[in-house]
Amino acid sequence: PGGALWMGTFGGGLSVLDSDRENFRTFRRDLATPTSLSNDLVADIMMDRSGLIWLATQGGGVNLFSPQQQAFTSYQHNPEDSDSLLSNNVTSVYEDEQGILWIGTQDQGLTRFDRTRGQMTHYLSEPDNPQSLSFPFVTAIHKNRAGGLWVATRGGGLHQFDSTSDEFTNFRHDPADPLSISHN
Repeated sequence: PGGALWMGTFGGGLSVLDSDRENFRTFRRDLATPTSLSNDLVADIMMDRSGLIWLATQGGGVNLFSPQQQAFTSYQHNPEDSDSLLSNNVTSVYEDEQGILWIGTQDQGLTRFDRTRGQMTHYLSEPDNPQSLSFPFVTAIHKNRAGGLWVATRGGGLHQFDSTSDEFTNFRHDPADPLSISHN
């Protein structure tokens, strides 16, 4: 929380710079400790409204860190549970104004996580459906000032999600259109 800089690393876990002490504290995966970080490849970090830290890990799903307890809770793929993540290769995490978490993956699209209900809704890539994600690799999630959810993909362009219709509008590169997005 306040006064600290949180940094995800690609193989070194989570590093936190305490600006008061000018030193780093590192959290890494420890197989002997079930409440440790689930994977040392941290792709994204987000603090929710309540001060909890959410980490997107590549290979370890989503981790919830409680600064008060100094412990991690992991949300991972479970093939026997439809209310689990579809992939542990998580690239981004975002909280909207209703407290819903949006989780982007490297290989299974986007997941909407309603924490109050414990329910996950999955939005998969359906290349033949123009109202779906066009590519499963989500790199970033953000809402604009008007409330539109934007989803960036690696290879599939940019998508705007309409929560009323549960559909995406795709913005893709068109070589014949100089006013289209410059690259997918």
